[in-house]
Amino acid sequence: MGEGAAERNRVQKVLEDANVKIGNVLSDVFGTSGQAMLEAFLEKKQSAAEIAQLGHWSLAPKIPQIIEALEGHRMTRSSPLHDPSISPGHALHRRDDRGVG
Repeated sequence: MGEGAAERNRVQKVLEDANVKIGNVLSDVFGTSGQAMLEAFLEKKQSAAEIAQLGHWSLAPKIPQIIEALEGHRMTRSSPLHDPSISPGHALHRRDDRGVG
């Protein structure tokens, strides 16, 4: 398994452990929409409904499920996702650098 894939798997595991079920709704959590939503979620400046609106127009029918996936979380400031070395953005950039995805 490549380094980028391992980082993405760690992020997915942290999200699942924190009860953030976005991976059950989005086909690619590390795609453009998923990345925008995860970054906004981690900033904690927007509501789940506002974050769900960041998705591509094709995700509009899934907005209720996205909101539900984000609202059930148990994330805290000490969560591993707040470590920049395993943040969603870091994992996504790794994927881009490797040309995989």
